[in-house]
Amino acid sequence: MTLTEPEPRVDTFEGSISLQDVTMEFTSRDRNSLLAVDTTSLTIPSGQFVSVLGPSGCGKSTLLRMIAGLMAPTSGSVSIGGEPVRGPSRKVGIAFQTPSLLEWYTVAENIALPARMGRHPADKRSVERRVEELLATVKLASLGGKYPSELSGGMRQRVAIARSLITDPAVILMDEPFGALDAITREHMHDELLSIWRESGATVLFITHDIAEAVYLSDRIVVMSPRPGRIVADIVNELPRPRNSSTRALPEFTRLASELRVHINH
Repeated sequence: MTLTEPEPRVDTFEGSISLQDVTMEFTSRDRNSLLAVDTTSLTIPSGQFVSVLGPSGCGKSTLLRMIAGLMAPTSGSVSIGGEPVRGPSRKVGIAFQTPSLLEWYTVAENIALPARMGRHPADKRSVERRVEELLATVKLASLGGKYPSELSGGMRQRVAIARSLITDPAVILMDEPFGALDAITREHMHDELLSIWRESGATVLFITHDIAEAVYLSDRIVVMSPRPGRIVADIVNELPRPRNSSTRALPEFTRLASELRVHINH
């Protein structure tokens, strides 16, 4: 499997991600240090779908949070579109494993929330129009007035994905967003996500510990070692697109999954 990067899917620099020699070290209450991520570099072109794969505790989520601007690295640099990351940005959308919807807000209000926060909230009418578009995109067009408690797990996760898209981000960060779903719903959500990604043209960084999920979704798969997290493999996924249920039956799918398993267990 070649290790050269594929061509970016969109002709823009805005969604490119760069980590240069990033290290993240935490200090515990007893003042012992914990090295979560060690001297890691990664470059992702705009429009690419990249999965980060590794065992629990390897620093995958820490990497995502640094890119999101939710924490600063102990050393090294993080940039998006050539600009240093100094905090959360509207050009970055985030979806976590738990949808974290506000139960007292309707579906539409939850989706609109990021666009109405901060120093410069978006125009109300433009936000409402965008919410309608996103509800249609995630196939919840008739449910904008419902509350989260009235939705299934898969529907709630669709709302969270729509919320991550409300500011038209150049980068979408996803931290095991389908981990709590059953297998059938998860596979359905894979196809929904790929459709949304194709329409948005955004760069996606997808955190997972599920090998088959990474193979099905990604243009490229980065494997991290157990703590301290380091990149031990960076593999281009040459499975053809668009992907569908028959993709999982391809010999190439099985071969790539086996290759990734070797890197993880090495």
